[in-house]
Amino acid sequence: MEAVITNPNCCLTTKDRAVLEVMLERRRAFADPIVGMLEHKLSSADVVSIDTVGPDIVTLNSRVVFSIDAGQAETRTLVHNESVSRFKGFRIPVDLSS
Repeated sequence: MEAVITNPNCCLTTKDRAVLEVMLERRRAFADPIVGMLEHKLSSADVVSIDTVGPDIVTLNSRVVFSIDAGQAETRTLVHNESVSRFKGFRIPVDLSS
């Protein structure tokens, strides 16, 4: 059964929400400008179980195929930025403040 999504702009799995909550707490300690965006995202997102996420929804650790300006298709994995260093060029970090 797929999740019923009431907010088409943002859907988070329970795991992704937990990752973003930790990121938010770390950013608050440094008065980071990303805090407001994370607070808004967390307060307005639909939170669903990973088992109910459809194939057209991207979550952390999803493999994404995309192209830019009709260029060659590329494949990347969406990761939390702490996972990036070992696989540069193959992953897309979530930490937008870097």
